[in-house]
Amino acid sequence: MLAAPDAFQFEATAQETNAAGALKSDYEALLENLDEAFLVFDTQLNVVSGNTLAQAFAGRAQSELHGASVFDCMPQPLASILADRLQRVLRARKPERFEAGAFDGRQIEARVFPCSGGAAVLFNNVTEAFHL
Repeated sequence: MLAAPDAFQFEATAQETNAAGALKSDYEALLENLDEAFLVFDTQLNVVSGNTLAQAFAGRAQSELHGASVFDCMPQPLASILADRLQRVLRARKPERFEAGAFDGRQIEARVFPCSGGAAVLFNNVTEAFHL
């Protein structure tokens, strides 16, 4: 017995929906289990998403971070340095790494890399290693 084409389409769509839901859950779990602050920026340098460590790093709640400009969520001079690196990564589509001082005396290592729809940043506190 042959099934109607719509039944196959519905089944594939349900499978795709389940797979997308599982992928989203895995992505969220990965972000929250990172030992580093993680932010995703769009091409206009506005925050698209970030993990809990990024919220703590920026000193802002998720609701305040989402949609905020890099200049609104990071202190100077880190915001200007990061904006420059984000723009370079967006143009070249190649990852970059840099170190900079943060507003509170910490030394930060940042890895900026391209992703779909923008660029992402991993921040790592390297203050102890910096002072050795």
